[in-house]
Amino acid sequence: MPNGVSAAPASLPGRSILIRISGLIAATTCVVAILLATFATRSALDIVGDALGEELQSVLVGSAANLGPHLRFKNSAAIEEDLNGQLQRAGDKAVSVAVWNADAESIARVGTGDPGAAAELQEMALQAISSGETVFQRGTLAQVVPVKFGPNQAIVGAVGAVWTAQGAVTAVFRNAVPGMIVTMVLFVGLLFAAAVLLRRMLGRPLSALCASMGSLARGDFDNAIPMTDRADELGELARSLESLRGDLSQMRAAEMRREAARTDQAQAVEGLASALQALSGGDLTSRIDERFAEDYERLRSD
Repeated sequence: MPNGVSAAPASLPGRSILIRISGLIAATTCVVAILLATFATRSALDIVGDALGEELQSVLVGSAANLGPHLRFKNSAAIEEDLNGQLQRAGDKAVSVAVWNADAESIARVGTGDPGAAAELQEMALQAISSGETVFQRGTLAQVVPVKFGPNQAIVGAVGAVWTAQGAVTAVFRNAVPGMIVTMVLFVGLLFAAAVLLRRMLGRPLSALCASMGSLARGDFDNAIPMTDRADELGELARSLESLRGDLSQMRAAEMRREAARTDQAQAVEGLASALQALSGGDLTSRIDERFAEDYERLRSD
């Protein structure tokens, strides 16, 4: 290994830039998917809440029309029957249903509910009877509708209910599970396909360029750098390596020529020294039989 060059750390799969890119793509996609799923879920919940609110109002308006004569003539049995029927038809959506007379006194109540909710519903009933308008609580499925009866549409009481969206929300999520599973399978498949494409588009070319750089580091300047004809960044890198390979090859050739010249010079000097030594010893017949390099051949002949 050349002096001053430290040994490269062992290559580990987790350090691969392709794995890091794939992980970044996966993380980005997951974040986007989670955000989209969150927005979609909130939109679905809002739609469910609005739909249930409209349905609750429709049910209460119909019930108010039926309860008018029963409240006017204090038919408690008919009132109870209407409330029970309303609770049955609403199914798991209904929590409690209540009826009040014109003085906002509770006449009948069916279902369940905590005292706090009952007190809030009582306050809403008072408002509905006073204003003659439907009163609803924002953010909840609680409404109270005034009950009117007679030619003058006099207010004879109010009917109200508290519903829950839990069953509808559960159904939404239950119906969404198959789609979520399919989406997850598609995501994993697309991630795998992206990883394969990244390996083909970047992994193999980068491996080839790394091998070429390793050859240059080992002093192998004979093999041309691949992918110099590419028009992207990898092609630019390959062309830079090819230019470096050419420069290094020329430098090595020049060094080899200089070394050969030094060898020829040393050979000529040694031959001349031997001949001059013979002459100084009185041997006038001594000749230099070994041929010198072309640049020094004239010295041997002379």
